[in-house]
Amino acid sequence: MTQDDNKKKEHIVDKVDKLVVGAIIGGAIGSVLGLTLAPKEGKKTRQEVAERSKKFIGEHQKEFAIAKKLTKETAIGIYKLIRNTVRKK
Repeated sequence: MTQDDNKKKEHIVDKVDKLVVGAIIGGAIGSVLGLTLAPKEGKKTRQEVAERSKKFIGEHQKEFAIAKKLTKETAIGIYKLIRNTVRKK
């Protein structure tokens, strides 16, 4: 395995790690919101979640753009890694 191959694999692993961390953080945020808003009536809860979500998304556009780009790159990297692994067999 060449040094370039190692760097590519490390890069892919790094991206996957970031994706996993993002999923964990997203799950934590969702859990906190769910627990915070759950005691209210269903319609009011949905309305409040929608309002807070819009506000959150509006305030974090840059982060979402970066996450989207990293997710896409990670998916492409995983696809290529799997494709190359299958071709070698």
